[in-house]
Amino acid sequence: MFRSAVIALSCLLAYAHGHGRVVDPVGRASLWRTGLFSDAPPNYNDNGLNCGGLHHMHFRTGGKCGICGDAYDRPQPRAHELGGTYGQGHIVATYEQGEVISTKVYISANKLGYWEFRLCLDPRNQTQECFANILLELEEGGTKYYPKGNGLFDVNYRLPSDVVCEHCVLQWKYTAGNNWGTCADGTGALGCGIQENFFSCSDISIKSTHGYTSSFT
Repeated sequence: MFRSAVIALSCLLAYAHGHGRVVDPVGRASLWRTGLFSDAPPNYNDNGLNCGGLHHMHFRTGGKCGICGDAYDRPQPRAHELGGTYGQGHIVATYEQGEVISTKVYISANKLGYWEFRLCLDPRNQTQECFANILLELEEGGTKYYPKGNGLFDVNYRLPSDVVCEHCVLQWKYTAGNNWGTCADGTGALGCGIQENFFSCSDISIKSTHGYTSSFT
C-alpha cells in the first residue's frame, strides 16, 4: 500500500519539460520524490537525462554517454553515478533470482522508439561494458518495449535465474525513434540514423532462493 502511494505521488510530481524516468524501481535521480531517504537531493530534471542532448552526444562526444544519462564529457564520478551528487547507493528494491519483476516507467513526452533494461553486477564499475552481458527479457519474450502514448507504463521483466547480487545497478535506456535518418540499406526513414537517448540507474539487490551468494566477487 505504501509503495503504491509513493509511486502515485511520484507521477503527480512529474516535471513538464522532461521525457521519461523510472518510477519503480525508482531511479537515482528520482529518489527524492519518494521521501524514502531524507538525504536524497532533488533533481527537477530527473526525466531529462539525455546525455547532454542529441547534438551534444552525437557530435561532441562521438555518440558516447555516461552510464546513467549524464553527458559523457562531465568529470567522473558524473552526477548520477555512484559517488556523484545523486549516486548515493541506496538500495531501492530487493528481488529474488529468476523473479518476474514489475517495472514502472513514466513517459511525459513520447518520442517513439523503445527501451531496454540492463544489469551491472559491480556498482563501482562506471563503464557501459559492465552492462553489456545482462540484458533483461520481457515476461512475454524479447527485450525491447515500445511505449504507445504518454503516462505510466507497467512492464514485467524476468530476472536471470543464475544472477544474485548484494548491490547491483539496473540501467534503463530509452532510444527515441522520432528523428528521420539514413537506414542500413541506404534509404531514409523515421527512426533511422542518430536518435536521442535517455537513461536511468536504480540500485537494487537480487537474493538467492537457496541462500545468498553474490555473483560478483
